[in-house]
Amino acid sequence: MDKTDKPKSARDVLIKVYNQETDSTEEVQDCIAQALTDIYSLLGEIKTENFESFLRDKHAEQYIGTKDCMIDDFNHWAEYLGTDELIEYGNKFAGKIDAAWRKHLQERLR
Repeated sequence: MDKTDKPKSARDVLIKVYNQETDSTEEVQDCIAQALTDIYSLLGEIKTENFESFLRDKHAEQYIGTKDCMIDDFNHWAEYLGTDELIEYGNKFAGKIDAAWRKHLQERLR
């Protein structure tokens, strides 16, 4: 395959493979490498909080007490979160991250 005939995107390569227009392992590997490079680039562009920061915010929303005791209270609160609560917070955190990714990607595609 001539360099000028290379597909421009992973989608193009997948279509060619699906239509049996290519069986080039090298072409597919190049496409995967480019997709991974794009993903790593996106990871660097999107600034998101980690799960612990998310939990700290959730704790702060319901915390009643002095600032001096807040860290110890958070540690105690987090230690005794039940499985269902962790799953619920995990789902909320995942939704928040998903929304941030979608927003970022939509802005990039404009």
